[in-house]
Amino acid sequence: MTSQVRRFNVHVLGSGTITPSANRRPASLLVESDESRVLIDCGFTTFERLLANGIELQSLDAVAVSHFHTDHFADVLPIIHSRFVSDRLQQRSHAPMKLIGPNGLEVAIARLREVFWPETHQEFPLEFVEGAASCEIGSLTIQVFPVCHVPYFHSVGFRVQLGKRAFAYTGDLAPRQDDSVVAALHSVDLLITEAAGSENSRSHMTLDNALELADRCHAKRLLLLHLRDDQALLVKKRVSGLANVSVAIDNEVIEI
Repeated sequence: MTSQVRRFNVHVLGSGTITPSANRRPASLLVESDESRVLIDCGFTTFERLLANGIELQSLDAVAVSHFHTDHFADVLPIIHSRFVSDRLQQRSHAPMKLIGPNGLEVAIARLREVFWPETHQEFPLEFVEGAASCEIGSLTIQVFPVCHVPYFHSVGFRVQLGKRAFAYTGDLAPRQDDSVVAALHSVDLLITEAAGSENSRSHMTLDNALELADRCHAKRLLLLHLRDDQALLVKKRVSGLANVSVAIDNEVIEI
């Protein structure tokens, strides 16, 4: 008797850029298994998209952020602060939450608190996981690996595994990545990355860069996001004849 293959879902809450549209909101993915819910990237408007999909903030076990631009990071503190206040109103204890991301994450949250939540006597139980690391969130294993995006702060990508099934999300990437990134992405069932860059971009990949990265790491499927509406149309035309390559759309749910 063969054992059942364990699977999980990736819900694309946002497939767009820092200039959102009605069709494409800033970057955010919700990863769900039978035991866990992990939010990966948390750009502005993520909060409302969680609520629109019936996802209670208290049900999130972890929030992972790839870097500190607002289209990936802006809604992290609102989620934490809202959970704190909601727990107090409902007279329930605060369930701890992991915050996973690049080096400097805890400092960044502290700096945001100075402006938006200065009540120092109010604390929410957070566990920080920073930089290259691996952690368990229920049944999910999350590997965090450094990537190159911009020189102003650290950036990371994530490999999420359940049993033998895995997907990886890179966040935003400079056109060329070294072999350590390729190793972290090796043979994933799904690679989610961006293709927003122009030919002269130093901080974002072009479609050709993304296709090359997928080939280098032997990804079984490639999903492209972080695109404006006009970019998405052009990229969709270019990949229409390619097997296992597609353009993400908001509210798409993918089983891994």
